[in-house]
Amino acid sequence: MIKAIVVDDERLVRKGFISMLDWSSRGIDIIGEAADGKTALDMLKTQDIDLLITDITMPGMSGFELIQQVNLLPRRIWTVVLTCHHEFNFIQDALRLGAIDYLVKTLLDMENLEQTIDRIVERIHTEEKYHLDRQAEVHPQIYTEHAAIVFCSLDEVPPGSELLQQPFIRKNRIIEIAPDLWSLPLRQSYSYDELVKTVEGMALRRWQGMYITGLEGRSIENVSGLLAQALHNRVFYTVRPGTGLMRTTLADLERRYGSNRTHAVASCLTNWVHLRWALNKSEWERLLEETEAVHPDFYQLRLSMQRLLTDWEPLFHWHKNAPQLIAAIKKNQYWYEWRSWTAELSAYAQLKTYELSVTAEVMTSLIRSIQLMRDNLGSDLTQEAVAKEVNMSRSYFSQCFKKLVGESFGDYLRALRVDQAKRLLESSDKAVYEIAAAVGFSDDKYFSRVFRDKTGLLPTEYRMARKGKWFDEG
Repeated sequence: MIKAIVVDDERLVRKGFISMLDWSSRGIDIIGEAADGKTALDMLKTQDIDLLITDITMPGMSGFELIQQVNLLPRRIWTVVLTCHHEFNFIQDALRLGAIDYLVKTLLDMENLEQTIDRIVERIHTEEKYHLDRQAEVHPQIYTEHAAIVFCSLDEVPPGSELLQQPFIRKNRIIEIAPDLWSLPLRQSYSYDELVKTVEGMALRRWQGMYITGLEGRSIENVSGLLAQALHNRVFYTVRPGTGLMRTTLADLERRYGSNRTHAVASCLTNWVHLRWALNKSEWERLLEETEAVHPDFYQLRLSMQRLLTDWEPLFHWHKNAPQLIAAIKKNQYWYEWRSWTAELSAYAQLKTYELSVTAEVMTSLIRSIQLMRDNLGSDLTQEAVAKEVNMSRSYFSQCFKKLVGESFGDYLRALRVDQAKRLLESSDKAVYEIAAAVGFSDDKYFSRVFRDKTGLLPTEYRMARKGKWFDEG
């Protein structure tokens, strides 16, 4: 929508002109009016206005003088003169100053006003497109601007029209990085505070703006690649309710999202899944700090939290006892929500510890023992060795372990091995004896008996049944 103001010293003429037309149907929003040039100029300096429709003969500052002042402003404002004079020389003076069209008050009627306004709107859109296309032709490879505002969609399906229809954005060259990510290089110099007000004035409900400096001379392609990788994550970790225009530098994004972070990210996500943090406040706080330092991809973080719930469901029964944790997996959009989620999960783990009448240290040792078993299913695991590893006596470990999992160490270990064998039978073509060895059975015949006791099927029967299910579903 083109934002416009009407300037005329005669109030009735001004009001009558504005009421003649359904301006919004023509793509124009009349956002204000003024009775003199000075008031109009103040409005043009402080508001984001695209089109000035002004009378020529006014007391004080004339329409010609107003247009001259407008031409000195740092941004493009189109002007149309509204006049009683229809002599060619008078109109030519206005056009020479940069007016794109004129309206003769004494000749106005509904039909010719609609035609003239349609012509003006088309002229503005044509000039905008030419200007942006020309910029792209002159500098197609690099940023010539020092800074840009990058807009990141907060929706899975980006509301592009809400963004691209903004007058401030239409005046500039905007670069589509992805349907949900757009870069708006800033040709003029703005203070951060000015940009905050500008973005607030856009009232973008489903876009988050990020002011980025340090772009000049950098490859558009390379910067776009970094922004596609980094911006959604930066928004994920930084946004809070009421967050306005954010700010950062290209150098900071390169440092934080460079190629040397793979190991740190993997370690961080593994620590979340292992759950030991849930019973130790200082460990939880350290892991929060680690996450905020390395910024794991938010999709990876969500998958890790989902895996955490899946892995520990048999012991904590989240679906039954804490269904809100399950529901939040799909609802949580930002890091501050996940922080609260982990605090809630921690509280539930501590409640479980209290119900079992064990200390947090013992519960942590039990969790460590279960993770140790999962990580070493192919090894020769014994209850004595695992108890020693987690600093517990064999007898007390056996007692506490059964209280937590509901079965003995040996039965639980066999159940873990059978579950892993099921996954391997479904996902690989390995022979049964290879899978038996991979999950800790030295005798594949004994493995088959244990597998049948747990599932009701031999390993080969289970594999055939699962493949038949996939075929039916396909």
